[in-house]
Amino acid sequence: MRCEDTAADVWLPIPADEIEDLPEPGGSGLNYRFWDGGPEFPADPAHCAFYVVPYMKGSEIAVRPLAAMTSVRVVQTLSAGIDHVTPASDRCGPASPCATPRASTRPAPPNSRSP
Repeated sequence: MRCEDTAADVWLPIPADEIEDLPEPGGSGLNYRFWDGGPEFPADPAHCAFYVVPYMKGSEIAVRPLAAMTSVRVVQTLSAGIDHVTPASDRCGPASPCATPRASTRPAPPNSRSP
């Protein structure tokens, strides 16, 4: 995942060295940033392309960086539900087509297949 020929930040709630089979940072164009919901962000949220929401930290923590994530492409939750993130989907940066229950009813792109 490269964003406009620059490295992309991936915010993870688990340290990258504890996750098996991640692409190597640097050469892959990915920079892994650990953030578990603490008071300080690990990097500038504007450079985040892939955000994995901290698990079981509550909606206030989950949505805190979204407004500043102007390059985010994917917001992934580690839970089955997304109710704690969906109300803040309007905070996603302009580059992100944040998914909401309403957005999930849009037709699939022509090159995608239905199961």
